[in-house]
Amino acid sequence: MQEIIGYVHDASSTFSPMTANQLADGMAKGMKELADVPAADLDLARELIGQMSEKMPSLPYQLEATGLGNRPDFIRAVIREAKRRNRG
Repeated sequence: MQEIIGYVHDASSTFSPMTANQLADGMAKGMKELADVPAADLDLARELIGQMSEKMPSLPYQLEATGLGNRPDFIRAVIREAKRRNRG
């Protein structure tokens, strides 16, 4: 969880809203890099982000505005944490 919070903190500390074109490019690149990730894993990540958003209501906005929600390294970290929690 610390890894995920670290990503969010870093993105927020350098907060500079992205343009619509930057977001679209980031999403396309991110999805291409995540083509090998099973849909079930992406669903786990979405579920965990939803749970985190209950405690951090600004999280969805931060992920979209900074483009962090499209970054493969962040998404893979969220998947790892979601799997860790499901094993627990």
